[in-house]
Amino acid sequence: RERADKLRFIEHERSRIARDLHDDLGSTLTEISMMATVRPGMNIGADMAAGRLQEIAEKSRSMVFALDGVVWVVNSKNDTLSALIEYLASYTEEFLAKAQVGCRVELPKNYLERIISSEIRHDVMLAVREALNNSVRHGRPNEVLLRMIITGDGLEILVQDDGAGFDPIEVKGNGLGNLQQRMDKLNGSCQVESFSGGGTSITLKLALPK
Repeated sequence: RERADKLRFIEHERSRIARDLHDDLGSTLTEISMMATVRPGMNIGADMAAGRLQEIAEKSRSMVFALDGVVWVVNSKNDTLSALIEYLASYTEEFLAKAQVGCRVELPKNYLERIISSEIRHDVMLAVREALNNSVRHGRPNEVLLRMIITGDGLEILVQDDGAGFDPIEVKGNGLGNLQQRMDKLNGSCQVESFSGGGTSITLKLALPK
């Protein structure tokens, strides 16, 4: 029975990795291929060519981020709370640096080490990525704060920016639904606070395995 459970887990991980590679890398590669292709008889000027190259560079960087995340998730050596915290901090700093947005990171100093499964790490990683992407893409902030707090048996992650903000009641998109779905999957919660001109705060909460 234990062997069967392990085989099911491995198959589940393989399927998830395949989905990640298809969703994160496959579609982006297709976009890059289309942007790099010039149809016969089509003349593009220097400005258009420069714009395409810039887009290709940005999408290539996003692929590097995505692949790095896949490799990190599947490595069993990272199945710890400290590895999760360190990865999220490192990813946030690098992502915001490339976006030319100021970054502040506040991490818990003392906490009990715990085992965090690859599935949990995967969903938390994607949730934080989505929150950061929304902040930079829609808020156009000068600075973003990532704060992680250990509260008893729970982890609280705050992504707060000083950007344009929005009215959560009126906005249907911005990936907010995806964030809530990811946290629901972990039996956690997602709280969004924002108003026009006042920045946005996204708080993700989940229970930690004992």
